[in-house]
Amino acid sequence: MDVSGLPATEFRDRPVTVRVRGGRPRQLRLRESPLGPVVSDGPLMANSRATALRWVGHRPSDEIGAMMAVARARDWDGFCTALSGFAVSGLNMVYAGGDGRVGHFLAAHLPRRRDERPPDLIIPPDAADHWHDVVDGRQLPLRVDPVDGVIISANDAPDTAQDAASGTGAFPIGFFFAPPDRATRIRQLLGARPLLSSLDLQRVQGDVIVPGALSLRDLLLAHAPLAPARQAVRALVDTLRQWDGSYDQRQPGALAFELVLAGVARELGRTRLVKPYQIVWHAQSLLLEDFQRAEPAALRRGVERSLGRAAHTLARLGTWGRFHQFRLQHPFGRLPLLGRRFRLPPFPADGGNNSVYKAGHAITDKPHAVSFGSCARHISELKDPDANRFVLLGGQDGWLGSANYADQIGLWRQGGYMNLPLRPETARASFPHKTYLRPLSAGEAPPAPARRPD
Repeated sequence: MDVSGLPATEFRDRPVTVRVRGGRPRQLRLRESPLGPVVSDGPLMANSRATALRWVGHRPSDEIGAMMAVARARDWDGFCTALSGFAVSGLNMVYAGGDGRVGHFLAAHLPRRRDERPPDLIIPPDAADHWHDVVDGRQLPLRVDPVDGVIISANDAPDTAQDAASGTGAFPIGFFFAPPDRATRIRQLLGARPLLSSLDLQRVQGDVIVPGALSLRDLLLAHAPLAPARQAVRALVDTLRQWDGSYDQRQPGALAFELVLAGVARELGRTRLVKPYQIVWHAQSLLLEDFQRAEPAALRRGVERSLGRAAHTLARLGTWGRFHQFRLQHPFGRLPLLGRRFRLPPFPADGGNNSVYKAGHAITDKPHAVSFGSCARHISELKDPDANRFVLLGGQDGWLGSANYADQIGLWRQGGYMNLPLRPETARASFPHKTYLRPLSAGEAPPAPARRPD
């Protein structure tokens, strides 16, 4: 918020000593205003106007208590009441009960602001008036017991229609949400049959088809030459035409599409915009709008120039997985020189930015590592406490050298799951090995990590 118009008497200075590892302590002067701490005094946000940060996280809240209450909730109403104290950071919470009820709850505290997008990141101080009425998730849009019996949450924009019982008017929940591709695809897969088995849900979690990318593919093909002279370019264009939107690591279609997309973005001077487009998760849809507004001749030249480079890379690498890989590492893997000891061998990755099985990446024509995405899969059948299937992208133990450090990677790559029973008698029968935990005595050294025999 712009606080440059406030009198000097409204600001309070607070000296802070910052201890620096390997250096001398630094003395800083922090300014606070009635509307929040002044953030424009630092070098990263130097601004001619004094600017304060107003954040819900500055208000008292109890997220740990809320999650503990969720663990004790017995029904939908108890679930909502428990999460009413959850303020930051805002999360999508989904509910499924043994009685068949399902729901979606936005766990957040938000000021009841005007239902409009602000013209600037820095807003006038009178916007603070909206902070006199901060609502919790019970006043935000609720979804419960939909007619089709399906609740889908994929970081997509919530339904702006308010819950009928809340009696509240509309106000913005947020301004940046993921594109609807993943939610739309999940709904399509779940609607394919009236009854779903756990195997069906496993297929959903591993799905890598992005139908929404095909409109952008079609636009690029419409400006490609009808009969390319070079055989490699003809093969690339044929691959694009046959592509069904799959980001399967064994297929060439996604590689051909992403190479041409990155090349055209560069040719049309959109490279500087790609990074902010990706920050708001809408790189493909925003590039589609840019390409549609471009001069047809310029777009045609951009496509033609991109095809040659893309064809060379496609012929060299062949598949999406050779271009798009997992490179897993311990946090120590970032260390210079020694870091290589803490990195696991790379392997091909399925998925893309907007697939159900998400594996994030930049818009680039260079081979790269997955930046973020799906890292766990879980399916539980509520009618059977012993039917709980899990798998992690990695292992169950962060201790280097442990047999469980990276023991689930093979299972993850195969699309497999481990079953974790919850009935004590089933667990005792399923897992004969026992681990006893006890606190260490004063001065006692921890035992060496256990290793499996070869």
